Amino acid sequence: MKAAFYVIILVGSLCLSLVGQQAAPYRNELPGYRFYERAKWGSLKPAISTIVEVRKLLGNPDDATDLAHPVASYPGDANVASVVFKYSRLMPDWDVLIYLRKSCGGSEVLGLCSVDLVPHERIPFLHVTFSGVFTKRHVVAADAAWDEYSDGFGLRYEVYTTKTPYGKELPGDLNRISYGKR
Repeated sequence: MKAAFYVIILVGSLCLSLVGQQAAPYRNELPGYRFYERAKWGSLKPAISTIVEVRKLLGNPDDATDLAHPVASYPGDANVASVVFKYSRLMPDWDVLIYLRKSCGGSEVLGLCSVDLVPHERIPFLHVTFSGVFTKRHVVAADAAWDEYSDGFGLRYEVYTTKTPYGKELPGDLNRISYGKR
């Protein structure tokens, strides 16, 4: 009888834990940078939402880029395997980048990979302390380097470690916040 009681308590705790995870998928957002719950794009789900759902919710983007041919004109949704949509007016002071790819949706339909927020102006992040839930990884690209802080639940912050050749960003400035698949 006592064992059955403990099993019921354990199962109930697990269920509540799972409900909590579903209700707050990006629960490790930093203070001052908690955008997910209030954002217009907050109902989009990486690896689940499709390009059709993105367009229905957010409308036509300010810019659309076929990632296979980034300098060419956008050939239309039906003619791309990966695309980034840019929305500059959804959130004050931020560009919202919607990354979609066929492999992110698990089918031949373009699925949502991530929603990335890129600040319009420099945001110094040297003062920010990331909790132990975040893991740090250093990334070096052709045009810059940054530290990536990931919580393992799809939330990622990128902080420059070098000056960028194309903007005013300095080491320690926020590059982007990314909301992706868990």
